[in-house]
Amino acid sequence: FELQKAKFPSHKWKLLATGLRVASLVPNIEASCRDLASMLQELIYRWVGSTTGNQWVMLIDAVVMCDEPAVAQELATAVGCPLARSGTTTQHV
Repeated sequence: FELQKAKFPSHKWKLLATGLRVASLVPNIEASCRDLASMLQELIYRWVGSTTGNQWVMLIDAVVMCDEPAVAQELATAVGCPLARSGTTTQHV
């Protein structure tokens, strides 16, 4: 629901699956769902059931990887979760 509210584009659901490290679910979801919105919903449903840890942080990071920074920010604000900084550089000594 929060993804839809933040206007995450349904057509990027496969990319989101990769970011969530559940790309193996894609063929089954495609076989069981008819439209992009239901595929996105099914992806989230299956991912939530198969993962532990801070799911909001993982989801927001995956949305950022989908090149949707505005959606990630909207989602982070909506759920009260800090937006992770991507692209930080490592200093070499």
